[in-house]
Amino acid sequence: MKIISYFYFTATIFFLSHLPTSAQFITEFTTGRAIQTSKKIEISGSAYFNEEWRTGFVENAMSERTTELKLRYNALDDLFEVLHEGEIFVLKNSVVRKCVFLPESGFNEIVFRNGFWNVGEKYNPLAYYIVHYDGQSKLLEKISIRLSEEIVPGYSQSKIEKRYAPVSVYWIVSPEGISSKIPLKEKHLLAVLKDRNKEVLSFIKSNKLSIRNPEEVAMVLEYYDSIRN
Repeated sequence: MKIISYFYFTATIFFLSHLPTSAQFITEFTTGRAIQTSKKIEISGSAYFNEEWRTGFVENAMSERTTELKLRYNALDDLFEVLHEGEIFVLKNSVVRKCVFLPESGFNEIVFRNGFWNVGEKYNPLAYYIVHYDGQSKLLEKISIRLSEEIVPGYSQSKIEKRYAPVSVYWIVSPEGISSKIPLKEKHLLAVLKDRNKEVLSFIKSNKLSIRNPEEVAMVLEYYDSIRN
């Protein structure tokens, strides 16, 4: 199930330039049916990037922004849910290009975007990525959820335990639009930035970077962009 949308909201949900009725919002910009609480399935872990609602906003392809919403990201199905008037709706996956979780106590701002035509295993332009760096180059993170099974020994018989496990895959998009899947390791980063290899390596060493987290890779890409100009 894939979704993304462009919408206008009333009350707590609306685009600043347009104020349709609540009925229009439900009809035009969600699947139209509130999500019903289902019976709990015996699977450990979570299908969500964030179980708790985060305050944020969304933008459409024309950079029109909503007011603040309550959002959460279902990483299993690659869709966003919105809490609207006490009910949970799934946002359509066709027009909203950006979803932003605002900074909160203990949490940084997180930017999700779609519209990347040449990134990912299947080149799905509706897939959401976390954008860690957005310059001439880009650093994107695709979060997905895998369902794994493990045999757990028991007193009388073994049982199969199902678990949701998050998986992150990072991509660098070059200024020319070429995408490269990359583990967060120095040698792989240098291989992608080979046209400025010497300067980039010097920058990594002088700043004592380990290249084991997206923040440090973003620092390197910002430097890389600056020396290409």
